[in-house]
Amino acid sequence: MVGLIILGIIVILLIALNLTPIALHISYEDALSVLAKIGTINLQIYPKEEKEKSEKKESGERKKEAQKTDAKEKKSMSFKDFSPNEIKSLLRIVFEALSSFRKRLQIREFKFWYVSSYEDPYKTAQSYNLANSLLCSIGGMADQYLHFKDVDIRTAADYSVGKPYYNISIVISIRLGELVHVAFRAGSAALRIIRKHKKREKQVSVPTANPEAVA
Repeated sequence: MVGLIILGIIVILLIALNLTPIALHISYEDALSVLAKIGTINLQIYPKEEKEKSEKKESGERKKEAQKTDAKEKKSMSFKDFSPNEIKSLLRIVFEALSSFRKRLQIREFKFWYVSSYEDPYKTAQSYNLANSLLCSIGGMADQYLHFKDVDIRTAADYSVGKPYYNISIVISIRLGELVHVAFRAGSAALRIIRKHKKREKQVSVPTANPEAVA
């Protein structure tokens, strides 16, 4: 009897967690930020707050030096490093995962500002055209699975700055069970694309041998 009561409590808790509404805020400007709001509770998912370091002088200095060397060798992955085709593939995976839902998810806010600006004018124009074609191809697919409330999309080309600008903000209303479902279904497929992206970066970063030095 006690076992059945415990099992019933566990089932009720799982159902309650599955039906718990979550407001997920994903933003990107200079860095990626993911914030989840459950009722009145705000959870910073990414980036995580840095833990306070212990006050040890000798070991602390060694750790700082090791962290500096590791930071130089390992570069953090940035949204700007992905090609438009890779971004399109990642978004397609997410939309395919959303297609299993009976009703469309609600996007409270969708903001996408992009200014294409590179030192090479041809690359600036090419990136601007690719961004617009990407938005057109993804837009029709997104309308099938998502319900948008507030949409603000702006693209431009600037030939003077020499550095692209991104300002992306997405606020999603989703249930906890749906969030877990999307994460598990889309995560494995997205990891394969990210791995291919890392391999491509390694191939580009490998220096070619100098024929004169070899001779």
